[in-house]
Amino acid sequence: MPGHSQSLPDAGILDWTSDPGPAGLETINPHLGGIDRSPMGFMYWAPVLYENGLFPLLPYITSVRDQGERGTCTAFGAVASAEIILMDHQDLSEQAYLFHSAYFRTPPVFAGVPIGAEQEWPYNPGPCPDDLRYPGGALGRDIPCSQTVHQGILSEDGSYTSFSDVESSEQGRCVISTNIFDLNSEEELFDNMYHILNGLRYPISVSLRWNNFGLRDGFFVQHDGGDSDNNHAIAVVGVVRSDHIPPAAQHHPDFQAGEHYFILKNSQGLGRGDGGFVYMSASDLFRNLNFYSVFKYDQDSSVYRDCPVRSSAGVDWCLDGRLC
Repeated sequence: MPGHSQSLPDAGILDWTSDPGPAGLETINPHLGGIDRSPMGFMYWAPVLYENGLFPLLPYITSVRDQGERGTCTAFGAVASAEIILMDHQDLSEQAYLFHSAYFRTPPVFAGVPIGAEQEWPYNPGPCPDDLRYPGGALGRDIPCSQTVHQGILSEDGSYTSFSDVESSEQGRCVISTNIFDLNSEEELFDNMYHILNGLRYPISVSLRWNNFGLRDGFFVQHDGGDSDNNHAIAVVGVVRSDHIPPAAQHHPDFQAGEHYFILKNSQGLGRGDGGFVYMSASDLFRNLNFYSVFKYDQDSSVYRDCPVRSSAGVDWCLDGRLC
């Protein structure tokens, strides 16, 4: 996509005089409401960005999850993105995503298999002894807790059945992903990611070097030093250009003047960041970026079979130009 021209209309000077308050976000997306977020953070002012066409994914972001004590961030970033593309707030299973990634040796979004529902394959966030089991929901069988991705289903006769042999729901079909390793210059990279998020309306999951930083009201602050081997996958759900920054955010002590900002949905619970969201400057994101993955709908059934027809591979627009 290098060299594309930005087709979005310029929102100009946005009207920040009307304080949306907590109810503003809840009206657009009830799954994100009822949480005390900082008035200096981007999510507080997200309704203004949305109404000006600058946060198109906002209505489809699902609730913040917590991966707990397991290193499963890749699944959470991918599932968060898949849930947005499907546009109906499905609660998909991160554990099933992990299992299929191991069983097929490739993620479901590449293999063309449904991700599955959370109620069928629930996620256990804590460390678990071998003898601990937890309910399997709609499967009607107990699931043995395991630190590995090769979990099985405990059958009535006491044997284990591979999850791939258990008929699961069709939830989580028709979302595909492309990994992008060619990062180009920072200017080209920002231009591409802005176009992906606000033009094509595709969510992104990024792999970042996640070291030696602070989070105050969600604002990411990079410190010197740290362990360069610590990586983290996280969903990118929005981007704010430097000329569209809410005035309140500009007064935050950790705000970096003149920077573009990305809005990231984390998987470390509501207590991490600003109610589960992280605000990262473009410079910090690019400095720590390993690669990124773009998620879209398989409208041509190129990977999945018989995907229902829809108007676009991203979030749809209604005929009057507003979000559906």
